[in-house]
Amino acid sequence: MIDNDGGEIASEDIIGKGPSIFIKPKGNDSVDIPIVTLKTDAINTKIGEEVTFTVNSKILSNRPDFKANRIIKYDFDGDGVDDLTTKDDVVKFIYTTPSEENRPFKAKAKVIYREKVGVGYAEPISVKK
Repeated sequence: MIDNDGGEIASEDIIGKGPSIFIKPKGNDSVDIPIVTLKTDAINTKIGEEVTFTVNSKILSNRPDFKANRIIKYDFDGDGVDDLTTKDDVVKFIYTTPSEENRPFKAKAKVIYREKVGVGYAEPISVKK
């Protein structure tokens, strides 16, 4: 993408800067799709150091049962495998392997509510030995 003053950025660099949502076009209950943001307290860390992840999520319908009935699935290394399933929106994780050089981990959180899924990505995390 190129903006009006000539600045350029690849779309891959934008992904993960904000919440991603998946909309099922069926019915009019799309207001229950979670809007998710995932933040972390460290983008540079070492093996064995604790990293805190915080999920902020909401739904547009503001149903009172959202927080009690949602499930959060964390994938801390971005390999597509859920590392933790919980209701907790603040969790701690310790990396045991380093990220590859120039390929930081891309952590994500999926919030599931009433069979609707919202996804949020953290800033890429570099893990050193």
